[in-house]
Amino acid sequence: MARQFNPGVTVAHATGAYPPAHILTDEKFATLNGEQIYLFLLSQEELIWYTEWMAHTDEAAFNAVIVHALGTIEAAAQSEVLWAPDVFYTPESVTTDGWRPVQIAWQTLVPGIDLIECNLHGRKRVTATLKDFAQAHPETS
Repeated sequence: MARQFNPGVTVAHATGAYPPAHILTDEKFATLNGEQIYLFLLSQEELIWYTEWMAHTDEAAFNAVIVHALGTIEAAAQSEVLWAPDVFYTPESVTTDGWRPVQIAWQTLVPGIDLIECNLHGRKRVTATLKDFAQAHPETS
């Protein structure tokens, strides 16, 4: 069963690499045995630092997975003695695909983080109408 996947695999445990200040997160939507699944990925360039199955893609689910991801990376860095036990992992920026629930979760959990929208995902929305934008971002109305 795919859901037996072990979350929390980090590059720090595998290579002793220092956790990145600038990260990319994405949620992959796929179908497995006819069932819709979601996979959260946290990476830096080609390295996947953390991945976890998600049951949902709402803000509460992203809050939980982000807390778990940051805590796992932090614990790995501390166990590899890359930083002291009292240092908390707080990335400076995150590139997302523009999905509002994940952006809100990042802003809530890491105040002051710079949100960057993926260039490819942004280009996909160039054809969106103002009405589409207003529906996606009601706070701008």
